[in-house]
Amino acid sequence: MPRLREPASPAIADLIAQLRFAPRERLLRQIANAEAAALDLQDQTEYPEAWVVFRVTGYRPEGDADRRVDGKTLRRDLAALLEHLCVAAQLAPGDLPGALSIEQLAQRWSVSTKTIDRWRVLGLIARRVGGLGVGGRLVFM
Repeated sequence: MPRLREPASPAIADLIAQLRFAPRERLLRQIANAEAAALDLQDQTEYPEAWVVFRVTGYRPEGDADRRVDGKTLRRDLAALLEHLCVAAQLAPGDLPGALSIEQLAQRWSVSTKTIDRWRVLGLIARRVGGLGVGGRLVFM
């Protein structure tokens, strides 16, 4: 089981720390929001960190509104955030019907599982089910 990645952006790292104790229903909503935000990003566009926090949580933070991060870095950070939120929400395999394992995705795309791991580092969105322990695994929607 690959270990959880840490985000490069301090705003996303703060968001992970703040959200890890949120109620499960809220975490599930924020997982969906983070995935939708990641899919909307353009690599060369710079996004304010406050916009990211708003897209995920619905809360408009005060203060460091001028710090910006490029879409490519932000996509990687949102992928890391998503995995952290999945662990906090204690997702189980039954929570994600139709999700593909890394092996199934590799077979569907005719690539190796190592290639899928490389794409995850670049921002391929995965969800983590079963926690961090032995039963934990990555699945792809």
